[in-house]
Amino acid sequence: RRLDWGNNMGKIKKVKQKYRSILRSSRDKENRNRLSNENITIISANCVGGVIYHDLGLKFNSPTVNLYFNASDYVKFVSNLTYYLKCELKEIDSEFDYPCALCGDIVLHMVHYHSFEEGKKKWEERIKRINYENLYFIMVDRDGCEEKDIIEFDNLKYKHEVFLTYKEHPEIKCAVYIPDSADGNQIRDLCQFKSKFTGERWLDEFDYVTFLNKR
Repeated sequence: RRLDWGNNMGKIKKVKQKYRSILRSSRDKENRNRLSNENITIISANCVGGVIYHDLGLKFNSPTVNLYFNASDYVKFVSNLTYYLKCELKEIDSEFDYPCALCGDIVLHMVHYHSFEEGKKKWEERIKRINYENLYFIMVDRDGCEEKDIIEFDNLKYKHEVFLTYKEHPEIKCAVYIPDSADGNQIRDLCQFKSKFTGERWLDEFDYVTFLNKR
């Protein structure tokens, strides 16, 4: 009986995953059809940028895919982008189960890489793909984000930047409020699905296709 129960649960899980995959594929197809701007470089604070690239079927034209920054380091990075992109990455000791690197004086958390060497190789490859004429910046209200980081990011002179937050910030020009997205004192992982029965991510609450189409 225990074996039958386990087999049934496994079958149910597979059905749910297949159903969610179908729903996700439909949404991704619709978004890809809406997208009119394709040679895009998304400089994101965490994995949000990589998920957007993946779901839209775009080439990874950004070195920030598969890693994340603490909020203050991200703001520092995008405030002096040219300088930091010229810095040689150096491996540093990591207290986590993934490698970390020093880029100048900021830390790159290579959360989706197996080794520093792998992360460094991809970082250098994707720097060469950056389209400086089509830059988009996405900051997320987590990983130690403070008010001073939000204000500094909002004051940058880039044409296309957005701050995704779980709180309303009417004073911040680039803020996009996502209701019910709080996870304690930060925004939840927006790459996660809303439930086991849907193909919708929390990230879908932000119309990133319209954002990326603003050339």
